[in-house]
Amino acid sequence: MTFNSVWYALIITAVTLLVSYPAAYFLHYTKHKQLWLLLLIMPTWINLLLKAYAFIGILGKHGASTTCWVCWGWHRISSYLLTPRLFSWRRTSKFRS
Repeated sequence: MTFNSVWYALIITAVTLLVSYPAAYFLHYTKHKQLWLLLLIMPTWINLLLKAYAFIGILGKHGASTTCWVCWGWHRISSYLLTPRLFSWRRTSKFRS
């Protein structure tokens, strides 16, 4: 188990170095550096955006998780989780000035 982890870490490090150094060299000597850097970074942004929208779809007000809770009869849990209750104790405090 430990040997496999170290082996995979070495392989990933070698592949990363083989890809990143030529890319950095290419970016250093190109005319439109910002454009090429944007084109290299854009796929990671798209991946993050797709993950965020997937979680919104799953955990949203009309998402799959809420639908399952309602089907199972757990209405209180879904209504409690979807109601903004952040700092609700401040509105009902006796020590309000």
